[in-house]
Amino acid sequence: MNLKSYEFQLAIRMIKNSAFLYRDKNVLLEYHFIKNPIFRWLADPFLFEYNGKHYIFAESASRITGKGKLVYSEININNIKKCKWKKCLNKKYHLSFPNIYKKNGIIIMVPESYQDKCVAKYVLSNENNFDSWIKTSEIVSNVSYVDTIAFEKYYVSYDISSSMNSLKLLSANGKILDFVNDIDLSLRPAGKMFINDKNYIFVSQNCKKIYGEGLFFNFFSVDNNKMKIKQFYSIDFNDLNRILNKKDFVGIHTYNFDSKFEIVDVRIERFDIIGLLGKIFEKAKNRFKKRKTR
Repeated sequence: MNLKSYEFQLAIRMIKNSAFLYRDKNVLLEYHFIKNPIFRWLADPFLFEYNGKHYIFAESASRITGKGKLVYSEININNIKKCKWKKCLNKKYHLSFPNIYKKNGIIIMVPESYQDKCVAKYVLSNENNFDSWIKTSEIVSNVSYVDTIAFEKYYVSYDISSSMNSLKLLSANGKILDFVNDIDLSLRPAGKMFINDKNYIFVSQNCKKIYGEGLFFNFFSVDNNKMKIKQFYSIDFNDLNRILNKKDFVGIHTYNFDSKFEIVDVRIERFDIIGLLGKIFEKAKNRFKKRKTR
C-alpha cells in the first residue's frame, strides 16, 4: 500500500498593485497557505463579497471516504490564512465546486452534484445565514455534468458521461446550445468566468497527464450560441515547485479572485496517517460486507 496520499490545500493572497497570477507567476511568493482540518482537506475555493465582508466557500472532503460537503469562512483581514469553517451545504451525495454569485439581488449557488445526476440551482433563503440553501430548480437532469459556471445568460458545464469528455454551453433552462469535445483534457472549468480588459476569461484545468496538474487561462466568447475558446496563459505544478522551492506540489486546480483577494487550491503529495488508516478501515469494512452477503 502506498504510504503517501494526495490532498488539496487552499492558498490565498491579498491583491497588490493590480498584479494577478494570470499575468505574473511570481505572485505565488505572496500566497499564504491555509491549514487543512485534521480529518479533512479543502479544495475548489470560491470568493464571495457581501455587506463589506469577504468569504471563502470551498469543498471539504473526508480523508477517509473522500466524500465532500460545502463549507465557508469569513476572511480575517488581519490573518488571512486563519479560517473558521462553518457548514454551508451537506447531502448524502458528494458536493464540490461551490459556484456562488449574486444575480438580480438573489444569492445563488450552483455546486457540483453529479452523483445526484443533475445540475441544481440553490438560492439562499436567509441572507444572514449561509447554510440556509433551498434547491429551487434543476437546470438539467439525468446527466453527469460537473463544475458548472454561469456566463451571461448561459451556463457552461463539463460532461463526464462518456469516454470523450466535453464542454457544454447550456441555455438558462438547460438546453444544449453548443459543445466542444475535450480531446486534450484542457477544458474542465476551474473557477468563475471573469472580465479582463473587456475580454471574458475562462479558467480551465490542465488534466493532460494527471488530474488538475495546472491551469489554463483562455479568452472566451459566444457568437450565435457557439463558443470560441483561445488559450493565452498557463501555470502548473512545476511552476509552483520552482518558484516556491518545493518538491511536493503535484497540481494547481482552481483559481478565483474578488476585489481584495486571490485564491487557488494546490495538490500535494504527502504522508497521511489518517488517510492511510481510513483506507485500511474501508477495505476491512468492504470485506466484511462481502462475507456477510455470501
